[in-house]
Order: sequence, then C-alpha cells, then structure tokens
Amino acid sequence: MNRTSLAVLALITALVVIAAVVSYSRRQSEPASPGSEHLYPALEDHVNDVASITIRTGDGEFMISRHEGDWGLQTKGGYPVSFEKVKQTILGLADLRIIEPKTSRPEYYDRLGVNEPGPDAEAVLITLNDAAGDALASLVIGDPAGASGRVPRRFVRKIDQARAWLVQGQLTVHERPLDWVEREILRLPRTRVQSVTITHPDGERIHLQRDDQSRRNFAVDDVPEGYELQSDAIANPIANALGFLRMEDVAPIDEIDFAPGEVATVEFRCFNGLLVTLELLPTDEGAWIELCASADGDAVPAEPEPDVETPPDTAATQAGEINDRVTGWAFRISQSTVNILLKRMSDLTRPVEPEPDQPQDNGGTEEVDAG
Repeated sequence: MNRTSLAVLALITALVVIAAVVSYSRRQSEPASPGSEHLYPALEDHVNDVASITIRTGDGEFMISRHEGDWGLQTKGGYPVSFEKVKQTILGLADLRIIEPKTSRPEYYDRLGVNEPGPDAEAVLITLNDAAGDALASLVIGDPAGASGRVPRRFVRKIDQARAWLVQGQLTVHERPLDWVEREILRLPRTRVQSVTITHPDGERIHLQRDDQSRRNFAVDDVPEGYELQSDAIANPIANALGFLRMEDVAPIDEIDFAPGEVATVEFRCFNGLLVTLELLPTDEGAWIELCASADGDAVPAEPEPDVETPPDTAATQAGEINDRVTGWAFRISQSTVNILLKRMSDLTRPVEPEPDQPQDNGGTEEVDAG
C-alpha cells in the first residue's frame, strides 16, 4: 500500500470516528422522550426502605408509620391502615414519569396548584421517609391535567426545588387519616340474629327476639298494657343495626371515658351462640362504642374431642376474629346508627286505638210506638 492509499484510509477512519463522536454527543444532549424518565429515578430501588409517610394538607398533617412490619396511623394511636393503600402510594410515587418541565416562578404556582399546602392552597404534600427520618421523596401534588389514554397526568413540584413538572402515573392521594383505614367495623346480618337487648343508662330495658331463624319479624317483650307495636316489622331495623357497622373515627380505648351512668349497653345474640356486646357513650356527633364478642352457649365444646376438627364457623372462632380487630379500640359511629341502637319502648309502640262503637242489633224488627 503506497503513501497515498494510507493517507486516504487514515482520513476515512478519522471521519468515521468524528461522525461517531458527533452522533453520540447529539444523543446525549437530546432530551429523553416524554414519559420515559422517572421523576424519582432512585426511589424504585428503595421502596422497601420507606418507614413512614407524612401527608400535609390545608387541614393539617398526619403520619403513617411502620412498626415491626405493620403500618398504622400514628395520629390515631397506631390504628392499622390498609397495606394495599400504602403499597399503591409508594409504588405510584416511584413510577411517576416526567412529561415536560413547567414554571419555576413561584408567582405562577397557583395556576398549577403546586403551592405548599395551606389555608389558601388545596395541594397535598407527600413525604416518604426512611427509618432514620431522611426524606426519600417529598412532593407537592398539584392539579390534575387530564390523561394520556388511561394514565392520569398532573402537575407536581419537588418541595426542595423551584421547578414544577407535568408528570403521568397512577398515584392516588389519600388526604384524610380515615381514608387509609378499613372503615367497616363489623358485619352481622339480621338473618343471624336471635335477640337484641338494649339497656339504657336510666335502666329502661328493651328486649326483642324471635324463636325461629325463618321468622322474618322480631317480637318485642313486655309491651305495656294499652299499647301495641307500631307495625309488625318495627323492631327489625334494630336487629339489622350491625349489618354494616362503619366507623366515623377511632381512638385507643383508654382515651375515651366510658363513665358508668352515661353508657348504654346493647347485646346481640346469634342463633349459633355468638354474643356481641356494645357499650355506647353518646356524643354530639354520634356515639363512641366499645365492642367485645364471646361464644355464649356455643354448641361446640371448649375442649374438642381428639381427632375432631372444630368447624371454622363456630361462635368461638367468630368471637376471636371480632376481638382481634376491635380489642383496645373505641370507635365513633354515626348519629343515624345510634338512633337505631338506642330505641325506647315509646319509639316502638303506640296506644291501642279503641274499637269503634257498634250499632245494636234488634233482630231486624223495628220498634213500634205503643202509644
């Protein structure tokens, strides 16, 4: 190969190298395609390091924290929260992807809803902390911005940065403490209930019962003389009051003073021997209740015979499951439920209407004037 050929080959090689460098440089300088870059690139590798979630809105702040693997509301004495909601929140935050940058000027934040939460700002600030208290992510969740297909978009801003972003991803924001918990306390259908006894603080006692599970309506004992039930089904709503019992609030049991003389007691007895007892302390917003369950009159022996498996739906099993959920906690229930549970005899009865006067029967003959 002569000198001319070597020179040409060297020139071609140099041009190829330069072209490759230029191409690589251009690729590096070009922005990533919309939706391909994570807002928090490192969070996906640290989701298991999250030890607490703090939510701040204009109404205040609350924290959900992990203790020995269980998640609970710190502001509600550690009451258990839905792990599924915790998981969805952490993974949703880790999977947020940048669509485009937005303003970095604070005077324009209100247009996107990314001001810090406060009386005049409806944004939500979510902070994920590790066990040491260091923030793994802290994000102001602003206004929604439609969706791309089925993937929602919204405006956000990292709390330590001026720049706002348009992002997309499945992130659900639970803004109130009770949004994180299972609101259902108990589900005891009327079909299972045999009797209900209500004892008011002043001593008035209401007892309703049925002796056959196929019987639809509940009878009320000791209806006063001269009174009758308003209808055959008047007591049925009481028996169904625990059919879907939901909480309005929750607190550790020792924070509520169930003072003697102010508490009503309601007992639900089921055909299989399950007994559910509620202590009710009325308030201006409903009532605080304490629940407990037992296996009163359960047909299954306390000590099953050898090699005999105890049926899973016995009263003892059901009582244990209920107590596992409610022991140590007081629940506030709605006023409408309280109004049903604390019925009095006067709410169920009415005076017996006297029978109308009947015309006298003179045998079909008219009276003749003897005069």
